[in-house]
Amino acid sequence: MKSIVPLSLLLAAALPLPSPAAEQWVDGEFVMMTAENCQLKPQLDSCYAADAALAEQTIDRLARMGAKHFLLPSFDPPELERLAGPIKDRGLDFYTYEGWAWKSSKKGNEGTDDCSTYRSGRVANVLLPLKTRYGAAFAGLHYVDEPGEVDIGHVGGLTRCVKSDPQLAQMKIFINLLPLFANNDSYVSGEDPSHLAPPQYGVDCAIGAVDSGKFNDMVVRYSAYAQSIADAARPDYLAFNFYPFVPSLQNCTVARDRLLAWNMSIVSNIARSRGQVPVAYLQNAMTTKAVPGGDSFDYANFHKLRWYASWFYAFGGRGLANYISHSICLKEANDTQSIVHGCRPADTMGLIDQDNQLTALASDQTSLHGFSRQAQAELAPYVYRGFVDNALSVPTGELVGWISSNEVLAGEYGRGSDARAPVFFARRSPDAAGAATIGLNKWWVKVEQYDFDAGQWRVVGTSTNRIDVALDAFPGALYRLSAQ
Repeated sequence: MKSIVPLSLLLAAALPLPSPAAEQWVDGEFVMMTAENCQLKPQLDSCYAADAALAEQTIDRLARMGAKHFLLPSFDPPELERLAGPIKDRGLDFYTYEGWAWKSSKKGNEGTDDCSTYRSGRVANVLLPLKTRYGAAFAGLHYVDEPGEVDIGHVGGLTRCVKSDPQLAQMKIFINLLPLFANNDSYVSGEDPSHLAPPQYGVDCAIGAVDSGKFNDMVVRYSAYAQSIADAARPDYLAFNFYPFVPSLQNCTVARDRLLAWNMSIVSNIARSRGQVPVAYLQNAMTTKAVPGGDSFDYANFHKLRWYASWFYAFGGRGLANYISHSICLKEANDTQSIVHGCRPADTMGLIDQDNQLTALASDQTSLHGFSRQAQAELAPYVYRGFVDNALSVPTGELVGWISSNEVLAGEYGRGSDARAPVFFARRSPDAAGAATIGLNKWWVKVEQYDFDAGQWRVVGTSTNRIDVALDAFPGALYRLSAQ
């Protein structure tokens, strides 16, 4: 019989302990900039990067939604400049996409990445002029999105090349991983990337059962992959994209919750143990047309976005990213006629539509940011220690002794010996209210709850070892325990 290793032990054994130093506060969201209208030849009039006024309007609108870090598409220098100016003028920053440029810098017919070709071409002609003109506003490099196992050497080569150039060595690196339930093609070839169906990773949706052996096999592969990418690329920001508001997961909550918890925990642990910042993409997208053979994006309003962010904070998350800035089509990129004439409205709605008008998703993102900005700022001075969740067989922690129901999970940001220690609580369901009594492992002089509406702490208990958590309008709650 195959031995089954509990996932909590598997992760604890595989990962070094995080640094005791306070972790980085990510101020504002990253945003993945899509630009389908700009990539057609000739460009459409609605290309926001082709017109200075549209470029400025776009940056303004996204900044009001909370975006401060812009992941720019593979634009030509004039288009990059039109966006870089407004970004710098507003005290924001941007990252250029280096996935294609690095892959195209091959040495002869050998097919290996060549640093000298990259530096004499892309670096000399594009990156250094941008750095000279925009300084700190040009913050970093965005590596190939969702790299597979075959890309581990590729991203490692790019980092070695970048770090060997004194003018680029301090640039930050952002990389986004595959989701936990990526299929084999996603890892190996990229020819037919997709997601595994629940039975393939051991989940029986009908009865809510989990084959731990199959699930652990998936976790082992993903953990090894994520650690290898983190070690090779050495990013400052280690991101992942897991979009839970799709029919296949909405209709199988045992799969959704288990995947979400372990994807968040794995990426968070790997990032923090290496001094990297864990980042999660938000589902700022909705499918507006049927997806043949695929999973459509349901509408994720601000309640659901806050729920997702709350889970991420419970598992040690530090930053969020928006997917996507602009609405897109799912047709072949070179099928110009289909895109121009047959994709109104777009197949996938983003925060801004193809005609540069705000979509309904924009207000939901703005509301999410009002919550996430405060949560990330308040948690920033503290070191994440671990989660407590009955459903994942982690019933107790250092601060939390027990939770009375499975409706609530907790993330601990301190030790019992600390003078102050926050605990972030999240509810299990994105839709239904959750409540629980929390038994603390010691008596605390004062317990405070953060009021996200008022933006301040309020005392809710004195000389107590108990918290009564009710999560209804807000899917997450932040408490602070004080020893004096």
